[in-house]
Amino acid sequence: MRDGFRHKSTGAGNHKPESAFHVQGKARLALWLRSAYPRSTTTIEKPSTPARERIADVMIESPAGDKVAFEMQYASLSVADWEIRHQSYVDMGIPDVWVFGHTGKQFKATAESLLKLNELHRHIAESGALVFWLNPITGQIATAEENLYAGGRVFRVAARREGEIRLSMLDELRVTTTGVTSARFSSCRLRGERGHPSRPPKKPSAASAMLKPRRNEGSSRRKRRRNTDTNRSRR
Repeated sequence: MRDGFRHKSTGAGNHKPESAFHVQGKARLALWLRSAYPRSTTTIEKPSTPARERIADVMIESPAGDKVAFEMQYASLSVADWEIRHQSYVDMGIPDVWVFGHTGKQFKATAESLLKLNELHRHIAESGALVFWLNPITGQIATAEENLYAGGRVFRVAARREGEIRLSMLDELRVTTTGVTSARFSSCRLRGERGHPSRPPKKPSAASAMLKPRRNEGSSRRKRRRNTDTNRSRR
């Protein structure tokens, strides 16, 4: 593929390729979350409750106690089994983010860089959620998008069955109390009723953000310097 999203490595050691990638995917997610949200607690293989009702591949918990679960999925998974897992998180009040693998059963791409959604991907997309894939080697996130023509206009929307592959980096994502988002995800409109594009999702407010990512110290210093220069000029 022209974008190099797929990785042909067969893994390491005695692990099957998908098993090795699954471990690498969890590690990549945890590394990103710990770097972007150092004040939160990120745990691999974290039980959702003391009774161990569900064990998340990766769980992030803010100082305020807000949790978001991440599930890295390379193996086949039926819609019925996904619904059971998803509903268990819903019942516990924990948003669950499903991240699909970049190769094998969960990633079927054509030579034209079109990504084919399987039954589970379509089911999640039809619920209004964005479906995305992770390459743990490169840290790239892939989404499938297509053009929707309505009212003489062209809208870029999340694909339902087959779409063009669009790439971004994992560290472009932001974690909120409802899951994840990014500038690109917000600009890609989800389908509304009867196939019409819905309004773009609102950007998460400061109150809804789980925790603000690490600040850019360089830009903060420049801002303070500008304020100082402005004050001096007024004297």
